[in-house]
Amino acid sequence: MNENIFIRNEKIAQKVINGLKSRNMSGYYASSAEEAKNIALGLIPEESVVTMGGGMSVHEIGLVEALRNGNYYFIDRDKVEDRSEEHMTPIFSSQAAMP
Repeated sequence: MNENIFIRNEKIAQKVINGLKSRNMSGYYASSAEEAKNIALGLIPEESVVTMGGGMSVHEIGLVEALRNGNYYFIDRDKVEDRSEEHMTPIFSSQAAMP
């Protein structure tokens, strides 16, 4: 990536992160996919129940694969064929009871 674009993106990210902090929220900046994946994994305690929406970025950075293979109870929406409320409610209820 062009160095000027990298510097610009970092400055914009820091401005957004500071805005989030002023509203008692956290934000993170990662300069690479690997760094983004590691930040996300660092925020998720092992043995946590984890699911997510259908974002492509999480696939692209390897986060989904890391959750599938890590020490997490990952509810993989890509592998659930029936996503109706009747089907999903028992899944979430039983997962929430996990240690």
